Amino acid sequence: MRLFHTSILRTVTVASLLLSAGACSDYLEEKNLSSLTDSNYFTSPGSFDALVVGTYNQLRDATRQYQLHFLGTDIITRQGLISGQNPVNDYVNLNAQEGTLVPIWNSYYAIIKNANVVLSRANVVPGLTESAKQLGFAEVKFLRAYSYFTLAVQFGGLPLVLDEVRTATTDFARASEEDVFKQVISDLESAAAVLPAVPTQTGRASKGAVQHLLAKVYLTRGYKPFGTPADFEKARQLADEVIKSGTYSLLPTFAAVTDYNNQVNKEVIFAVQYTSTLTANGAGNDRHQLFKFAYEAYPGMSRTSDYNKAIQDYSPTPYFYSLFSDHDVREAATYSRVIYAVVDNAARGVVKGDTVIYFPKRAWTAAQKAAKKYRVFNPDEYFTPDGTTTSHFPMFRRYDDPSAPYTDTGAPPQGTRDAVLFRLAETYLIAAEAALKAGNASLAADYINPVRQRAAMPGFVSEFTVKPADATINLILEERARELTGEVSRWEDLKRTGTLIERVLAYNPHAQLNKAIDQHNLLRPIPQREIDLTGGKITQNQGY
Repeated sequence: MRLFHTSILRTVTVASLLLSAGACSDYLEEKNLSSLTDSNYFTSPGSFDALVVGTYNQLRDATRQYQLHFLGTDIITRQGLISGQNPVNDYVNLNAQEGTLVPIWNSYYAIIKNANVVLSRANVVPGLTESAKQLGFAEVKFLRAYSYFTLAVQFGGLPLVLDEVRTATTDFARASEEDVFKQVISDLESAAAVLPAVPTQTGRASKGAVQHLLAKVYLTRGYKPFGTPADFEKARQLADEVIKSGTYSLLPTFAAVTDYNNQVNKEVIFAVQYTSTLTANGAGNDRHQLFKFAYEAYPGMSRTSDYNKAIQDYSPTPYFYSLFSDHDVREAATYSRVIYAVVDNAARGVVKGDTVIYFPKRAWTAAQKAAKKYRVFNPDEYFTPDGTTTSHFPMFRRYDDPSAPYTDTGAPPQGTRDAVLFRLAETYLIAAEAALKAGNASLAADYINPVRQRAAMPGFVSEFTVKPADATINLILEERARELTGEVSRWEDLKRTGTLIERVLAYNPHAQLNKAIDQHNLLRPIPQREIDLTGGKITQNQGY
Protein backbone atom coordinates (compact mmCIF):
# COMPACT_ATOMS: atom_id res chain seq x y z
CA MET A 1 0.00 0.00 0.00
CA ARG A 2 2.90 2.36 0.61
CA LEU A 3 4.65 2.84 -2.66
CA PHE A 4 7.65 5.05 -2.59
CA HIS A 5 8.80 6.72 0.58
CA THR A 6 6.58 9.63 1.57
CA SER A 7 9.30 12.13 0.70
CA ILE A 8 9.36 10.81 -2.85
CA LEU A 9 5.59 10.74 -3.14
CA ARG A 10 5.53 14.42 -2.26
CA THR A 11 7.66 15.21 -5.29
CA VAL A 12 4.81 14.12 -7.53
CA THR A 13 3.08 17.47 -7.19
CA VAL A 14 6.18 19.34 -8.32
CA ALA A 15 6.99 16.90 -11.09
CA SER A 16 3.46 17.01 -12.44
CA LEU A 17 3.86 20.71 -13.15
CA LEU A 18 6.56 19.86 -15.64
CA LEU A 19 4.82 16.70 -16.77
CA SER A 20 1.50 18.40 -17.45
CA ALA A 21 -1.24 15.89 -18.12
CA GLY A 22 -2.33 15.88 -21.72
CA ALA A 23 -3.29 13.93 -24.78
CA CYS A 24 -2.55 14.40 -28.43
CA SER A 25 -4.83 17.41 -28.41
CA ASP A 26 -2.71 19.02 -25.70
CA TYR A 27 0.26 18.86 -28.01
CA LEU A 28 -1.62 21.14 -30.35
CA GLU A 29 -1.93 24.05 -27.95
CA GLU A 30 0.92 26.23 -26.75
CA LYS A 31 0.48 26.76 -23.02
CA ASN A 32 2.92 28.11 -20.49
CA LEU A 33 1.89 25.66 -17.81
CA SER A 34 4.65 26.61 -15.37
CA SER A 35 7.89 28.46 -15.04
CA LEU A 36 9.83 25.21 -14.68
CA THR A 37 12.62 24.78 -17.21
CA ASP A 38 15.53 22.40 -17.73
CA SER A 39 17.86 24.81 -15.96
CA ASN A 40 15.82 25.43 -12.82
CA TYR A 41 14.24 22.00 -12.38
CA PHE A 42 16.94 19.48 -13.35
CA THR A 43 19.39 20.23 -10.57
CA SER A 44 20.18 16.69 -9.35
CA PRO A 45 19.54 13.01 -10.05
CA GLY A 46 16.62 13.28 -7.63
CA SER A 47 14.81 15.57 -10.04
CA PHE A 48 15.06 12.92 -12.75
CA ASP A 49 13.59 10.26 -10.46
CA ALA A 50 10.81 12.65 -9.49
CA LEU A 51 9.80 12.75 -13.15
CA VAL A 52 9.76 8.95 -13.26
CA VAL A 53 7.60 8.88 -10.12
CA GLY A 54 5.33 11.49 -11.69
CA THR A 55 4.75 9.15 -14.61
CA TYR A 56 3.68 6.37 -12.24
CA ASN A 57 1.34 8.86 -10.60
CA GLN A 58 -0.55 9.31 -13.86
CA LEU A 59 -1.64 5.67 -13.61
CA ARG A 60 -4.02 6.62 -10.82
CA ASP A 61 -6.24 8.63 -13.15
CA ALA A 62 -5.87 6.27 -16.09
CA THR A 63 -6.83 3.13 -14.20
CA ARG A 64 -9.97 4.75 -12.78
CA GLN A 65 -11.51 5.01 -16.27
CA TYR A 66 -13.68 1.95 -15.77
CA GLN A 67 -16.59 2.27 -18.16
CA LEU A 68 -15.00 1.04 -21.37
CA HIS A 69 -13.42 -1.87 -19.51
CA PHE A 70 -16.42 -3.13 -17.52
CA LEU A 71 -19.71 -2.05 -19.12
CA GLY A 72 -21.16 -3.80 -22.12
CA THR A 73 -19.80 -7.21 -21.15
CA ASP A 74 -21.26 -10.52 -20.06
CA ILE A 75 -20.59 -9.99 -16.36
CA ILE A 76 -21.16 -6.24 -15.87
CA THR A 77 -24.12 -4.17 -17.04
CA ARG A 78 -25.59 -0.79 -16.11
CA GLN A 79 -27.84 -0.26 -13.13
CA GLY A 80 -31.53 0.54 -13.53
CA LEU A 81 -34.55 -0.89 -15.27
CA ILE A 82 -34.11 -3.18 -18.23
CA SER A 83 -35.40 -0.50 -20.55
CA GLY A 84 -34.10 2.48 -22.47
CA GLN A 85 -30.75 2.74 -24.18
CA ASN A 86 -27.13 3.39 -23.26
CA PRO A 87 -24.32 3.89 -25.79
CA VAL A 88 -21.52 2.17 -23.85
CA ASN A 89 -23.34 -0.74 -22.24
CA ASP A 90 -26.04 -1.30 -24.87
CA TYR A 91 -24.01 -0.20 -27.93
CA VAL A 92 -26.92 1.99 -29.06
CA ASN A 93 -25.83 5.16 -30.87
CA LEU A 94 -22.25 4.89 -29.65
CA ASN A 95 -20.45 7.66 -31.51
CA ALA A 96 -17.36 9.85 -31.48
CA GLN A 97 -18.97 12.39 -29.15
CA GLU A 98 -19.46 9.83 -26.36
CA GLY A 99 -18.22 11.36 -23.12
CA THR A 100 -16.35 8.30 -21.84
CA LEU A 101 -13.93 8.29 -24.77
CA VAL A 102 -11.94 11.45 -24.03
CA PRO A 103 -10.99 10.62 -20.39
CA ILE A 104 -9.42 7.26 -21.25
CA TRP A 105 -7.69 8.70 -24.33
CA ASN A 106 -6.38 11.69 -22.39
CA SER A 107 -5.24 9.81 -19.32
CA TYR A 108 -3.19 7.22 -21.19
CA TYR A 109 -1.70 9.76 -23.58
CA ALA A 110 -0.71 11.75 -20.48
CA ILE A 111 1.40 8.77 -19.39
CA ILE A 112 2.87 8.51 -22.88
CA LYS A 113 3.67 12.22 -22.92
CA ASN A 114 5.29 12.04 -19.51
CA ALA A 115 7.35 9.01 -20.48
CA ASN A 116 8.61 10.86 -23.55
CA VAL A 117 9.69 13.80 -21.39
CA VAL A 118 11.73 11.48 -19.17
CA LEU A 119 13.35 9.85 -22.19
CA SER A 120 14.22 13.17 -23.83
CA ARG A 121 15.51 15.18 -20.86
CA ALA A 122 17.81 12.78 -19.06
CA ASN A 123 20.94 14.17 -20.67
CA VAL A 124 20.49 17.59 -19.03
CA VAL A 125 20.38 16.18 -15.48
CA PRO A 126 23.70 16.85 -13.68
CA GLY A 127 25.24 13.90 -11.84
CA LEU A 128 22.85 11.30 -13.27
CA THR A 129 24.65 7.98 -13.62
CA GLU A 130 24.20 5.81 -16.68
CA SER A 131 22.70 3.00 -14.59
CA ALA A 132 20.15 5.33 -12.98
CA LYS A 133 19.24 6.74 -16.38
CA GLN A 134 18.74 3.32 -17.95
CA LEU A 135 16.65 2.17 -14.98
CA GLY A 136 14.42 5.24 -15.29
CA PHE A 137 14.13 4.69 -19.03
CA ALA A 138 13.08 1.07 -18.48
CA GLU A 139 10.40 2.09 -15.99
CA VAL A 140 8.78 4.68 -18.24
CA LYS A 141 9.03 2.44 -21.31
CA PHE A 142 7.05 -0.14 -19.36
CA LEU A 143 4.44 2.50 -18.54
CA ARG A 144 4.36 3.78 -22.11
CA ALA A 145 3.92 0.25 -23.44
CA TYR A 146 1.08 -0.45 -20.99
CA SER A 147 -0.63 2.75 -22.13
CA TYR A 148 -0.29 2.09 -25.84
CA PHE A 149 -1.45 -1.50 -25.42
CA THR A 150 -4.52 -0.45 -23.43
CA LEU A 151 -5.46 2.17 -26.03
CA ALA A 152 -4.75 -0.11 -29.00
CA VAL A 153 -7.12 -2.76 -27.65
CA GLN A 154 -9.87 -0.13 -27.41
CA PHE A 155 -9.23 1.97 -30.52
CA GLY A 156 -6.97 -0.01 -32.89
CA GLY A 157 -4.32 2.04 -34.68
CA LEU A 158 -3.10 5.12 -32.82
CA PRO A 159 -0.90 8.20 -33.22
CA LEU A 160 2.46 6.74 -32.26
CA VAL A 161 4.25 9.57 -30.46
CA LEU A 162 7.69 8.49 -29.23
CA ASP A 163 9.44 11.81 -28.67
CA GLU A 164 8.66 14.78 -26.50
CA VAL A 165 6.63 17.37 -28.42
CA ARG A 166 7.78 20.88 -27.48
CA THR A 167 6.14 22.95 -30.21
CA ALA A 168 2.56 23.26 -31.37
CA THR A 169 1.76 20.85 -34.19
CA THR A 170 -1.22 19.12 -35.75
CA ASP A 171 0.88 16.56 -37.59
CA PHE A 172 -0.52 13.45 -35.95
CA ALA A 173 -1.81 10.49 -37.89
CA ARG A 174 -2.67 6.97 -36.86
CA ALA A 175 -0.06 4.25 -37.12
CA SER A 176 -1.42 0.80 -37.89
CA GLU A 177 -2.44 -1.43 -35.00
CA GLU A 178 0.32 -3.81 -36.07
CA ASP A 179 2.93 -1.06 -35.73
CA VAL A 180 1.58 -0.06 -32.32
CA PHE A 181 1.97 -3.67 -31.16
CA LYS A 182 5.52 -3.75 -32.53
CA GLN A 183 6.37 -0.62 -30.53
CA VAL A 184 4.79 -2.01 -27.37
CA ILE A 185 6.85 -5.19 -27.71
CA SER A 186 10.00 -3.17 -28.40
CA ASP A 187 9.49 -1.03 -25.29
CA LEU A 188 8.80 -4.06 -23.12
CA GLU A 189 11.74 -6.07 -24.37
CA SER A 190 13.98 -3.08 -23.72
CA ALA A 191 12.56 -2.71 -20.21
CA ALA A 192 12.87 -6.42 -19.42
CA ALA A 193 16.60 -6.31 -20.12
CA VAL A 194 17.13 -3.66 -17.42
CA LEU A 195 14.52 -3.95 -14.69
CA PRO A 196 15.39 -6.05 -11.62
CA ALA A 197 13.47 -9.10 -10.46
CA VAL A 198 12.69 -7.26 -7.22
CA PRO A 199 12.46 -3.45 -7.43
CA THR A 200 14.14 -1.27 -4.85
CA GLN A 201 10.77 0.14 -3.79
CA THR A 202 7.35 -1.50 -3.69
CA GLY A 203 5.26 -0.22 -6.53
CA ARG A 204 7.96 0.24 -9.13
CA ALA A 205 8.01 -1.98 -12.20
CA SER A 206 9.92 -5.25 -12.10
CA LYS A 207 11.08 -7.71 -14.72
CA GLY A 208 8.15 -9.92 -13.74
CA ALA A 209 5.67 -7.11 -14.38
CA VAL A 210 7.16 -6.58 -17.83
CA GLN A 211 7.04 -10.29 -18.64
CA HIS A 212 3.42 -10.57 -17.45
CA LEU A 213 2.37 -7.68 -19.68
CA LEU A 214 4.46 -8.91 -22.59
CA ALA A 215 2.81 -12.34 -22.28
CA LYS A 216 -0.60 -10.70 -22.55
CA VAL A 217 0.53 -8.62 -25.54
CA TYR A 218 1.78 -11.70 -27.40
CA LEU A 219 -1.37 -13.60 -26.44
CA THR A 220 -3.51 -10.79 -27.84
CA ARG A 221 -1.42 -10.49 -31.00
CA GLY A 222 -1.76 -14.22 -31.61
CA TYR A 223 -5.47 -13.72 -32.32
CA LYS A 224 -4.81 -10.84 -34.76
CA PRO A 225 -4.53 -11.14 -38.56
CA PHE A 226 -0.95 -9.87 -38.20
CA GLY A 227 -0.14 -12.37 -35.46
CA THR A 228 1.17 -15.90 -35.82
CA PRO A 229 0.72 -19.18 -33.91
CA ALA A 230 4.22 -18.62 -32.52
CA ASP A 231 2.84 -15.67 -30.54
CA PHE A 232 0.82 -18.05 -28.37
CA GLU A 233 3.86 -20.13 -27.50
CA LYS A 234 5.86 -16.97 -26.80
CA ALA A 235 3.08 -15.79 -24.47
CA ARG A 236 3.08 -19.12 -22.65
CA GLN A 237 6.85 -19.11 -22.24
CA LEU A 238 6.86 -15.58 -20.81
CA ALA A 239 4.05 -16.34 -18.38
CA ASP A 240 5.78 -19.56 -17.39
CA GLU A 241 8.99 -17.66 -16.63
CA VAL A 242 7.07 -15.43 -14.21
CA ILE A 243 5.38 -18.42 -12.58
CA LYS A 244 8.67 -20.28 -12.13
CA SER A 245 10.82 -17.26 -11.26
CA GLY A 246 10.52 -17.84 -7.52
CA THR A 247 9.73 -14.16 -7.03
CA TYR A 248 5.97 -14.68 -6.87
CA SER A 249 3.63 -17.34 -5.52
CA LEU A 250 -0.09 -17.90 -5.14
CA LEU A 251 -1.22 -17.12 -1.61
CA PRO A 252 -2.63 -20.12 0.25
CA THR A 253 -6.15 -18.67 0.45
CA PHE A 254 -8.21 -16.28 -1.67
CA ALA A 255 -9.21 -14.43 1.51
CA ALA A 256 -5.54 -13.51 1.95
CA VAL A 257 -5.55 -12.03 -1.56
CA THR A 258 -8.42 -9.65 -0.75
CA ASP A 259 -7.30 -8.80 2.81
CA TYR A 260 -6.88 -5.03 3.14
CA ASN A 261 -4.07 -5.58 5.65
CA ASN A 262 -2.15 -7.86 3.28
CA GLN A 263 -1.89 -5.74 0.15
CA VAL A 264 1.85 -6.11 -0.40
CA ASN A 265 2.23 -9.84 -0.89
CA LYS A 266 3.91 -12.49 -3.06
CA GLU A 267 1.00 -12.80 -5.47
CA VAL A 268 0.87 -9.15 -6.52
CA ILE A 269 3.14 -8.45 -9.49
CA PHE A 270 2.23 -4.81 -10.09
CA ALA A 271 -0.23 -2.44 -8.46
CA VAL A 272 -1.08 1.24 -8.61
CA GLN A 273 -0.12 2.58 -5.21
CA TYR A 274 -2.22 4.57 -2.75
CA THR A 275 -1.35 5.70 0.75
CA SER A 276 -2.92 6.90 3.99
CA THR A 277 -0.78 10.04 3.72
CA LEU A 278 -3.49 12.31 2.30
CA THR A 279 -1.08 14.86 0.82
CA ALA A 280 0.40 12.09 -1.32
CA ASN A 281 -2.80 10.19 -2.13
CA GLY A 282 -4.39 12.55 -4.62
CA ALA A 283 -8.12 11.93 -4.91
CA GLY A 284 -7.59 8.40 -3.61
CA ASN A 285 -8.74 5.06 -4.97
CA ASP A 286 -12.44 4.44 -5.62
CA ARG A 287 -12.63 0.71 -6.32
CA HIS A 288 -14.32 0.22 -2.96
CA GLN A 289 -17.33 2.04 -4.46
CA LEU A 290 -17.73 -0.33 -7.42
CA PHE A 291 -20.59 -2.80 -7.90
CA LYS A 292 -22.87 -1.40 -5.19
CA PHE A 293 -26.36 0.11 -5.33
CA ALA A 294 -28.27 2.79 -3.37
CA TYR A 295 -28.65 0.60 -0.27
CA GLU A 296 -28.84 3.63 2.04
CA ALA A 297 -32.47 4.18 1.01
CA TYR A 298 -33.59 1.19 3.11
CA PRO A 299 -34.55 1.35 6.81
CA GLY A 300 -31.61 0.76 9.13
CA MET A 301 -29.14 1.93 6.50
CA SER A 302 -27.23 5.20 6.39
CA ARG A 303 -24.43 6.94 4.53
CA THR A 304 -21.58 5.46 6.51
CA SER A 305 -18.25 3.87 5.73
CA ASP A 306 -19.63 0.42 6.59
CA TYR A 307 -20.75 -0.20 3.00
CA ASN A 308 -19.50 3.12 1.68
CA LYS A 309 -20.75 5.10 -1.28
CA ALA A 310 -21.86 3.40 -4.49
CA ILE A 311 -20.77 4.42 -7.97
CA GLN A 312 -24.21 3.72 -9.38
CA ASP A 313 -23.07 2.93 -12.91
CA TYR A 314 -22.23 -0.76 -12.65
CA SER A 315 -24.10 -3.91 -11.74
CA PRO A 316 -22.87 -7.48 -11.99
CA THR A 317 -25.20 -9.50 -14.19
CA PRO A 318 -27.21 -12.48 -12.93
CA TYR A 319 -24.89 -14.60 -15.06
CA PHE A 320 -21.90 -13.40 -13.05
CA TYR A 321 -23.46 -14.54 -9.78
CA SER A 322 -24.36 -17.90 -11.30
CA LEU A 323 -20.69 -18.67 -11.98
CA PHE A 324 -19.87 -19.45 -8.33
CA SER A 325 -20.58 -22.99 -7.19
CA ASP A 326 -21.61 -23.76 -3.64
CA HIS A 327 -18.06 -24.81 -2.77
CA ASP A 328 -16.16 -21.84 -4.22
CA VAL A 329 -14.57 -19.81 -1.42
CA ARG A 330 -14.21 -16.82 -3.73
CA GLU A 331 -17.93 -16.15 -3.58
CA ALA A 332 -17.95 -15.07 0.07
CA ALA A 333 -14.76 -13.07 -0.40
CA THR A 334 -16.14 -11.27 -3.45
CA TYR A 335 -19.65 -10.12 -2.51
CA SER A 336 -22.22 -10.14 0.29
CA ARG A 337 -25.62 -11.78 0.04
CA VAL A 338 -26.72 -10.17 3.32
CA ILE A 339 -26.87 -6.46 4.09
CA TYR A 340 -27.08 -5.62 7.79
CA ALA A 341 -28.49 -2.50 9.41
CA VAL A 342 -25.83 0.04 10.41
CA VAL A 343 -28.15 2.23 12.53
CA ASP A 344 -31.32 1.78 14.57
CA ASN A 345 -34.63 2.71 12.97
CA ALA A 346 -37.23 2.50 15.72
CA ALA A 347 -40.09 3.61 13.47
CA ARG A 348 -39.50 0.59 11.23
CA GLY A 349 -38.57 -1.80 14.02
CA VAL A 350 -34.97 -2.18 12.83
CA VAL A 351 -32.05 -2.50 15.22
CA LYS A 352 -28.43 -2.07 14.19
CA GLY A 353 -27.13 -5.48 13.12
CA ASP A 354 -30.50 -6.76 11.86
CA THR A 355 -30.74 -8.21 8.38
CA VAL A 356 -32.15 -5.56 6.05
CA ILE A 357 -31.75 -7.21 2.64
CA TYR A 358 -31.08 -10.80 1.67
CA PHE A 359 -30.21 -12.22 -1.75
CA PRO A 360 -30.70 -16.01 -1.73
CA LYS A 361 -28.51 -18.00 -4.09
CA ARG A 362 -31.58 -19.92 -5.22
CA ALA A 363 -35.03 -18.42 -5.54
CA TRP A 364 -37.30 -18.41 -2.51
CA THR A 365 -41.02 -18.98 -2.79
CA ALA A 366 -43.45 -16.11 -2.23
CA ALA A 367 -44.41 -17.67 1.12
CA GLN A 368 -40.78 -17.86 2.24
CA LYS A 369 -40.25 -14.21 1.34
CA ALA A 370 -43.45 -13.08 3.05
CA ALA A 371 -42.40 -14.77 6.30
CA LYS A 372 -39.43 -12.38 6.66
CA LYS A 373 -39.56 -8.78 7.82
CA TYR A 374 -36.58 -7.90 5.66
CA ARG A 375 -36.42 -7.54 1.87
CA VAL A 376 -35.62 -10.64 -0.14
CA PHE A 377 -34.59 -10.39 -3.79
CA ASN A 378 -34.41 -13.53 -5.87
CA PRO A 379 -31.81 -13.82 -8.66
CA ASP A 380 -34.41 -12.86 -11.30
CA GLU A 381 -35.42 -9.72 -9.39
CA TYR A 382 -32.17 -7.75 -9.40
CA PHE A 383 -33.61 -5.28 -11.93
CA THR A 384 -37.21 -5.30 -10.69
CA PRO A 385 -38.16 -2.07 -8.83
CA ASP A 386 -39.46 -2.54 -5.29
CA GLY A 387 -40.53 1.05 -4.64
CA THR A 388 -37.22 1.91 -2.98
CA THR A 389 -34.58 1.15 -5.60
CA THR A 390 -34.76 0.17 -9.26
CA SER A 391 -31.89 -2.30 -9.08
CA HIS A 392 -30.44 -4.25 -6.19
CA PHE A 393 -27.94 -7.07 -6.08
CA PRO A 394 -25.35 -8.71 -3.81
CA MET A 395 -22.81 -5.95 -3.25
CA PHE A 396 -19.09 -6.36 -3.78
CA ARG A 397 -16.84 -6.56 -0.74
CA ARG A 398 -13.64 -7.69 -2.47
CA TYR A 399 -12.35 -4.11 -2.73
CA ASP A 400 -13.73 -2.75 0.55
CA ASP A 401 -11.54 -0.14 2.17
CA PRO A 402 -12.07 0.32 5.93
CA SER A 403 -9.93 3.45 5.85
CA ALA A 404 -12.14 5.30 3.35
CA PRO A 405 -14.88 7.61 4.65
CA TYR A 406 -18.27 7.90 3.00
CA THR A 407 -17.86 10.84 0.64
CA ASP A 408 -20.55 12.92 -1.04
CA THR A 409 -21.04 12.98 -4.78
CA GLY A 410 -18.25 14.93 -6.42
CA ALA A 411 -15.93 14.65 -3.41
CA PRO A 412 -12.65 12.70 -3.66
CA PRO A 413 -13.20 9.03 -2.75
CA GLN A 414 -10.10 8.98 -0.49
CA GLY A 415 -9.53 5.23 -0.78
CA THR A 416 -6.11 3.96 0.26
CA ARG A 417 -6.31 0.39 -1.04
CA ASP A 418 -3.87 -0.33 -3.86
CA ALA A 419 -5.32 -1.02 -7.31
CA VAL A 420 -3.84 -4.35 -8.39
CA LEU A 421 -3.17 -4.51 -12.14
CA PHE A 422 -1.13 -7.72 -12.47
CA ARG A 423 -1.46 -10.73 -10.18
CA LEU A 424 0.07 -14.19 -10.45
CA ALA A 425 -3.33 -15.88 -10.65
CA GLU A 426 -3.87 -14.03 -13.92
CA THR A 427 -0.40 -15.07 -15.11
CA TYR A 428 -1.48 -18.70 -14.70
CA LEU A 429 -4.63 -18.02 -16.72
CA ILE A 430 -2.68 -16.21 -19.44
CA ALA A 431 -0.40 -19.25 -19.66
CA ALA A 432 -3.43 -21.54 -19.79
CA GLU A 433 -5.08 -19.60 -22.62
CA ALA A 434 -1.82 -19.43 -24.55
CA ALA A 435 -1.20 -23.17 -24.13
CA LEU A 436 -4.73 -23.95 -25.27
CA LYS A 437 -4.37 -21.75 -28.36
CA ALA A 438 -1.04 -23.43 -29.06
CA GLY A 439 -2.86 -26.77 -29.11
CA ASN A 440 -1.87 -28.18 -25.72
CA ALA A 441 -5.04 -28.68 -23.65
CA SER A 442 -3.22 -30.88 -21.13
CA LEU A 443 -0.75 -28.13 -20.31
CA ALA A 444 -3.59 -25.59 -20.22
CA ALA A 445 -5.31 -27.66 -17.54
CA ASP A 446 -2.07 -27.80 -15.56
CA TYR A 447 -1.99 -23.98 -15.48
CA ILE A 448 -5.67 -23.61 -14.60
CA ASN A 449 -5.71 -26.08 -11.74
CA PRO A 450 -3.58 -24.22 -9.16
CA VAL A 451 -5.97 -21.27 -9.37
CA ARG A 452 -9.11 -23.39 -9.26
CA GLN A 453 -7.91 -25.73 -6.54
CA ARG A 454 -7.15 -22.81 -4.24
CA ALA A 455 -10.77 -21.74 -4.66
CA ALA A 456 -12.13 -25.08 -3.45
CA MET A 457 -13.58 -25.50 0.01
CA PRO A 458 -11.88 -28.25 2.03
CA GLY A 459 -12.89 -31.64 0.72
CA PHE A 460 -13.88 -30.40 -2.74
CA VAL A 461 -10.54 -30.04 -4.53
CA SER A 462 -11.37 -32.88 -6.93
CA GLU A 463 -14.55 -31.07 -7.94
CA PHE A 464 -12.45 -28.07 -8.95
CA THR A 465 -9.76 -30.01 -10.80
CA VAL A 466 -9.91 -29.52 -14.57
CA LYS A 467 -9.25 -32.35 -16.99
CA PRO A 468 -7.67 -31.57 -20.39
CA ALA A 469 -10.97 -32.23 -22.15
CA ASP A 470 -12.60 -29.51 -20.01
CA ALA A 471 -9.97 -26.87 -20.78
CA THR A 472 -11.76 -24.51 -23.16
CA ILE A 473 -11.80 -20.79 -23.83
CA ASN A 474 -15.23 -20.58 -22.18
CA LEU A 475 -13.92 -22.24 -19.02
CA ILE A 476 -10.96 -19.85 -18.93
CA LEU A 477 -13.27 -16.86 -19.37
CA GLU A 478 -15.46 -18.13 -16.55
CA GLU A 479 -12.40 -18.59 -14.37
CA ARG A 480 -11.19 -15.08 -15.18
CA ALA A 481 -14.60 -13.75 -14.16
CA ARG A 482 -14.55 -15.52 -10.80
CA GLU A 483 -10.94 -14.62 -10.06
CA LEU A 484 -10.41 -11.18 -11.61
CA THR A 485 -13.66 -9.17 -11.90
CA GLY A 486 -12.96 -5.52 -11.18
CA GLU A 487 -9.24 -6.10 -11.48
CA VAL A 488 -8.75 -6.53 -15.23
CA SER A 489 -10.61 -5.37 -18.34
CA ARG A 490 -13.43 -7.80 -19.07
CA TRP A 491 -14.14 -6.08 -22.39
CA GLU A 492 -10.54 -6.72 -23.39
CA ASP A 493 -10.85 -10.42 -22.47
CA LEU A 494 -13.99 -10.89 -24.56
CA LYS A 495 -12.67 -8.95 -27.52
CA ARG A 496 -9.38 -10.85 -27.50
CA THR A 497 -11.06 -14.25 -27.49
CA GLY A 498 -13.61 -13.33 -30.17
CA THR A 499 -16.54 -13.85 -27.81
CA LEU A 500 -17.66 -10.27 -27.12
CA ILE A 501 -20.76 -10.15 -29.32
CA GLU A 502 -21.88 -13.67 -28.47
CA ARG A 503 -21.50 -13.28 -24.73
CA VAL A 504 -22.95 -9.77 -24.49
CA LEU A 505 -26.10 -10.88 -26.31
CA ALA A 506 -26.33 -14.02 -24.18
CA TYR A 507 -25.76 -12.56 -20.71
CA ASN A 508 -26.04 -8.76 -20.54
CA PRO A 509 -29.76 -8.06 -19.87
CA HIS A 510 -29.77 -4.45 -21.09
CA ALA A 511 -27.80 -5.23 -24.24
CA GLN A 512 -30.10 -8.20 -24.88
CA LEU A 513 -33.03 -5.82 -24.95
CA ASN A 514 -31.52 -3.57 -27.62
CA LYS A 515 -29.56 -6.15 -29.65
CA ALA A 516 -27.44 -3.37 -31.15
CA ILE A 517 -23.89 -4.71 -30.82
CA ASP A 518 -22.22 -5.81 -34.04
CA GLN A 519 -18.76 -6.22 -35.58
CA HIS A 520 -17.95 -2.51 -35.78
CA ASN A 521 -18.21 -2.31 -31.98
CA LEU A 522 -15.03 -4.37 -31.66
CA LEU A 523 -13.29 -0.99 -31.84
CA ARG A 524 -14.35 2.20 -30.11
CA PRO A 525 -14.83 5.44 -32.02
CA ILE A 526 -11.86 7.82 -31.99
CA PRO A 527 -12.86 10.93 -29.95
CA GLN A 528 -14.17 13.49 -32.44
CA ARG A 529 -12.11 16.32 -30.99
CA GLU A 530 -8.89 14.47 -31.84
CA ILE A 531 -10.01 14.23 -35.45
CA ASP A 532 -11.05 17.89 -35.54
CA LEU A 533 -7.84 19.21 -33.97
CA THR A 534 -5.73 17.41 -36.57
CA GLY A 535 -7.86 18.54 -39.47
CA GLY A 536 -8.85 14.97 -40.21
CA LYS A 537 -5.32 13.54 -40.22
CA ILE A 538 -6.45 11.25 -37.44
CA THR A 539 -9.10 9.14 -39.14
CA GLN A 540 -12.21 7.54 -37.71
CA ASN A 541 -12.83 3.83 -37.20
CA GLN A 542 -15.20 2.14 -39.63
CA GLY A 543 -18.88 2.35 -38.74
CA TYR A 544 -18.72 5.57 -36.71
